[in-house]
Amino acid sequence: MRQPPKKGLYTSTKTAPGKQFVVENVTVVEDEDEGGVFFLVDLVDAADAADMSASGMELDTDEWFEMVDEYGLVEGAGKP
Repeated sequence: MRQPPKKGLYTSTKTAPGKQFVVENVTVVEDEDEGGVFFLVDLVDAADAADMSASGMELDTDEWFEMVDEYGLVEGAGKP
């Protein structure tokens, strides 16, 4: 079973090798009806992480894993 991400830096190894994102917050909600876990991931492009006015993204569980698969995201600096 795939788990929610940890806060921190993630690096693309596919679509845009070397592009980095920062997961700033993860909100996990137990889904009592489905018996699983649902989460929201707040992230921002690493290049904009220090800019408080930069707009980030909020992804749900499915969107996060689609992004992980599309970009080949790995936790940390990674090796593009």
